[in-house]
Amino acid sequence: MMVLRNATTDSPWPVCNHPGALFNDQKFPGCNLDLPLWQLVRASTAAPTYFPPEVVRVGGEEFLFVDGGVTMFNNPAFQLFLMATVEPYNLNWPAARTRMLLVSVGTGSAPRPTLICGPRT
Repeated sequence: MMVLRNATTDSPWPVCNHPGALFNDQKFPGCNLDLPLWQLVRASTAAPTYFPPEVVRVGGEEFLFVDGGVTMFNNPAFQLFLMATVEPYNLNWPAARTRMLLVSVGTGSAPRPTLICGPRT
């Protein structure tokens, strides 16, 4: 899952590649699965002060997209949890600590590695 900001509509767009997701139905003319991955990556990294917006054609319309980090989803980990577990997103994964692992890959730094899940074996 990645978050883009649709600068045309001023709205966050969380996008995932799960075939059962809400906007990934192949019958839908703006199906997210039809969007080129290179364009999604380029759009999700278009920090407005550094890069121009990416123009993406979705279902016959063109939209300008910029980095999703300028939305309220700067850290989209919780949004990923909601997308995976809340019924309207249509993934319906069980929300159990032993049944789910969410990994946030992004920018940033930490003064030292942090152990989250326990010792390595």
